[in-house]
Amino acid sequence: IHLRIRSGLIDDAAADEISQIKSLVILNIPQTTITRAGLEKLATLPNLVQLRLSSPLLDDEAMDLLKTFPKLKRIHFIDLPITDRSLEKFTKLEKLESLYLDGGNFSDAKIEWLVDTRPDLHLHLNQQHHDRDPKKEDHGPHLPE
Repeated sequence: IHLRIRSGLIDDAAADEISQIKSLVILNIPQTTITRAGLEKLATLPNLVQLRLSSPLLDDEAMDLLKTFPKLKRIHFIDLPITDRSLEKFTKLEKLESLYLDGGNFSDAKIEWLVDTRPDLHLHLNQQHHDRDPKKEDHGPHLPE
């Protein structure tokens, strides 16, 4: 139910293999080169609740795929080349409870807009709680569902 792979060897082919593990609830792949095609494969995981990943090849357009993940509640993105446009997409993910963003290119104004639009969202930016995070004292337990 929990898979963690810390290597730079996760690409779209590996994402396709990972997508066959239908019992996955937590996927932690912080060093990948997956593209939109790989993310599309991961979106087929029916029980995935938590996703932590990095890829220099996932941009704002790829974030459209997040709405296709059936149970995704917790996201941690590391150094994705995403911008304010992705923040708008995150607000539309009704199941989203927790969002950690390390890196990215976001304006302060759009971060404030995100917090105003989704005041229920647990938000970390670059390893720090957002100062208006309503859940900064609540970290879990994040047990599989």
